[in-house]
Amino acid sequence: MVLRLRCVVLSLIFLSMCCFALTCVVAQEPAQDYRSWLSRLKSGDTSINFTELRMLFAKLPEYNPYRDLIKLREKENAMWKAYKDGKLKEALKLGNEILEKNYLRSMTHFILARVYEQSNNPEKQKFHDEVFFQLVRSIIESGDGKTPETAMTVISIEEEYTVLDVLGFEQEFQELVNKNGKWFDHLQARNHKTGESRDFWFDINLFYGLAGKESSASIEAGGPPTPSPQMTAATPVPSVVPTTQSTTPSSPQSLTVNPPPGGYPYPRSSKILPRSVTTG
Repeated sequence: MVLRLRCVVLSLIFLSMCCFALTCVVAQEPAQDYRSWLSRLKSGDTSINFTELRMLFAKLPEYNPYRDLIKLREKENAMWKAYKDGKLKEALKLGNEILEKNYLRSMTHFILARVYEQSNNPEKQKFHDEVFFQLVRSIIESGDGKTPETAMTVISIEEEYTVLDVLGFEQEFQELVNKNGKWFDHLQARNHKTGESRDFWFDINLFYGLAGKESSASIEAGGPPTPSPQMTAATPVPSVVPTTQSTTPSSPQSLTVNPPPGGYPYPRSSKILPRSVTTG
């Protein structure tokens, strides 16, 4: 009887160890896959699946888009200013520091491309332009953003405002919406060049709630980032509403460089995006 009991206990211990080992392997898989994709990208391979790269990044145990959010945004602003002031080495240094923290910050890649353009380095300019394009295209192809059901999937608030900037819209209103247990950022925005107003819905479930793990009281879950060259208008405090609001039909959206007033003054005459993406 005692021997049988020992066998049962040992079996349970063995099973527990196997389960723990399996859990560790499963937890390591996203990290390994992410590092593999990222290594290929850093080596210059822009044919990778950028959507999978973004999703894997958001699955990392340590992933938290609110961590260092303020510092990265301030550093990106300083990088843009250095570029505009002709301090290309300083801008390059800041850009590389940002990518060390988060290689998927699309606007950082865009500014780096402009720095390399001014530095007469077409190879690196083309690389960072391509990374910028593919990151934004990955977001836009995830949905048309017109309804909660067709929301664009984002892994950070920064991605939301990048989409608005690239499509030429400026935020006028923002709210946090819970529908059927899922969380969305609902933004109403206007294109001041065309006069078009439309709704943008973003699926934020990959990172919603992570703000609570950070100590900074200035960061609110689902809320916008701090003011930057991408977003200069005042932003209303987000409010939680139980139901959705009707959306305004809009024409198909093209991935072009057409910022709102006050946004990054993209060189519209330069063909940094050789192709367009249309959704909807």
